Amino acid sequence: MLLFLALSLVAGVIFTSSNGCEVGPVPITNFDFKKFNGHWIWLYHTPSEMETYFGCLREDIIPQGDKSVSNTVTYNRLEKRDQEFKGFLREWNSTSYFQEFEDNVQDLWKAVFFVMGIDYEKYVVVIGCVERVDHPQIYVGFRVANPDKDTIEAANKTLQENGMSLKDLERFPDCDA
Repeated sequence: MLLFLALSLVAGVIFTSSNGCEVGPVPITNFDFKKFNGHWIWLYHTPSEMETYFGCLREDIIPQGDKSVSNTVTYNRLEKRDQEFKGFLREWNSTSYFQEFEDNVQDLWKAVFFVMGIDYEKYVVVIGCVERVDHPQIYVGFRVANPDKDTIEAANKTLQENGMSLKDLERFPDCDA
């Protein structure tokens, strides 16, 4: 399991994983996981080798007891087929959630994601340390595939408040439908 150290600070949280990835400080301290459940389309991300051939990530997060089930579909451009991942989100608190994905054979990856900014009806910006990736991963998700200009600007403002912008991220291909 991904080991982590979370230190509460006045300004937020700093997170360090066992692979040396560090995230922080993170400004959100009132994350409401129940409002986060539902359909998300992850349009932007920090490029990483593990997602080189992924198309648009479409995720449905469904409450189930003390956790939520994540059903994610992406188009694998290398294999030219839809690829489905089942995962679980658990151990959430007012700043973060733990997520793990698996296939029929093994764990694919595990991560702790911290919420940098969210409008529960429109967008979310998360940053986290993914197992087997040595740098923070940022994902920007929207409730729809084609968010309006104001929603994109609001998500970008969250990134800018943290020293980044959408220009620093890569857009997943095939997210227009």
